[in-house]
Amino acid sequence: MDKIYPSAHALVAKTITANGCLLTDYLSGTVVFPQHFFSRNRIVAGLLDATIVIESAAKGGSLITADIANSLIRVVFAVPENPIDKNAK
Repeated sequence: MDKIYPSAHALVAKTITANGCLLTDYLSGTVVFPQHFFSRNRIVAGLLDATIVIESAAKGGSLITADIANSLIRVVFAVPENPIDKNAK
């Protein structure tokens, strides 16, 4: 895993690999594209017993992960949206 995105998470990635593991569907040297996030969300949903959505935009990654988790017959929880936040769905 030679490309950590966002790069600000490089220290967190290093700490995780020292004490656990990081997973990816991609080979070293793969350029990061937003389309790759779906694959990441699929891995996250598949590893968890339950998904908790705290906040998400209408088409945000959290809802994509929740949909995937639901399709895998995993438990999905949602915190009610903040009624004054136009981005919370």
